Amino acid sequence: MLQLTFANNNTAFRPGDEIAGTARWQCAEPPEHVEISLGWSTRGKGTEDSETIDTFEVANPMAQGESGFRFTAPGEPHSFSGKLISVIWAIELLVEPSEETERVEIIIAPEAREIELPALAAAPVLPQQAGSFFQKLLSRTPQR
Repeated sequence: MLQLTFANNNTAFRPGDEIAGTARWQCAEPPEHVEISLGWSTRGKGTEDSETIDTFEVANPMAQGESGFRFTAPGEPHSFSGKLISVIWAIELLVEPSEETERVEIIIAPEAREIELPALAAAPVLPQQAGSFFQKLLSRTPQR
């Protein structure tokens, strides 16, 4: 059993805010390694990316235990959700060698809420609407 809880049940933060909580685990035998980490990942079309920003390792973990954690919410990237890609922050508890994990998604953004990117309109852009670049390009094209 693995569990992550957050101070004041808060999972939405502004950059610079303190992210604090408690990690709990219960294993059949003492784990070799217990780690709590803060990181982000992308989700959506294209290549997925991720980065661990900060990690806290529990020293000499027992078979059943708990540990407080405390991180500072980074300034970027902000949590956002778009039609093609999203950035998701999370706190993750990892117990080895079993490789059990517990992951809780959080939000880090200026207003402590996920930024939702609007879908772009699929209307075609005509050369005369696109500005001077296309006008110059059209003026150089021989007319038939």
